[in-house]
Amino acid sequence: MKSLVGYEKPMRRHQIALVLFVAVVSVSVAAGSDNYVLNGDFSQGRDHWDGDGVVVSDPDDNKDRVLKIKLDRYALGISQRLVLPQSTTALVGGLRARLINPRTKFARVLVEVWLSLKGKEDNLLIADQYLDKSGWNRIIIPPVSVRDAEVESISIDANGMDCDVLIDDIVLVSARVSGRVGPLRTEDSDDAPSPKIGESVHLTGQELEAVAVAISDFKKHKYSVSGDLTHYTVEVQRHANEIEITFVSDSGPNGPEIGGGSVYGVDVHYSVAVDPVK
Repeated sequence: MKSLVGYEKPMRRHQIALVLFVAVVSVSVAAGSDNYVLNGDFSQGRDHWDGDGVVVSDPDDNKDRVLKIKLDRYALGISQRLVLPQSTTALVGGLRARLINPRTKFARVLVEVWLSLKGKEDNLLIADQYLDKSGWNRIIIPPVSVRDAEVESISIDANGMDCDVLIDDIVLVSARVSGRVGPLRTEDSDDAPSPKIGESVHLTGQELEAVAVAISDFKKHKYSVSGDLTHYTVEVQRHANEIEITFVSDSGPNGPEIGGGSVYGVDVHYSVAVDPVK
């Protein structure tokens, strides 16, 4: 994907609508992590936010406030400075977004989430997703390593034309990483165990087909240094019209890299459509 705002993307991604948002965020909140984003639900209007847009009522709930950005042929967005504890080594979160008021058949929008790091010329892309016209879309920020980096701000860009976009419920919390940027755990829990030898693992035919499509593309583009999945974990989550597949590399001897990935290769995320699988 090519950014319309001039940022150079530091890692490869495929229509990121990642797994683990509901489980990860609920675990983080339960463990006492605070949302580092202030006024992420826009209940206080534009307070704490710089950039574009106006606060309006949610079309589905007049009592809920959301940010509305009008897009013609521009890349617009919002940003907020962040203050993170020095002990923060990984982040996870998400937001919801919605395309409304399409003015032509060419109406489209790509929502991107970026982190600005102190001393780094390029911003770090942590999530992106194209919006369709089917209502609210959940955009997931997968676990991202910020070890040895100082996060200065978060930016949310809407790149598109001939429509408006709504943004709401922006969440960014601290993630506890178990050895790599991937499945998370609470302070007092053990790592989630893998299925035991002889224990059944159930996948539907569509899920298996989707995994096959993702693996084929993963190997074709040589995202793994070794060319195979020896040092990767594959995570699968089913949604109504798509299957999310995440390839997460094992932690190398120096730990996870900033933005995810390791010496074994990059982390790659796929959103595979079903009916038919493609």
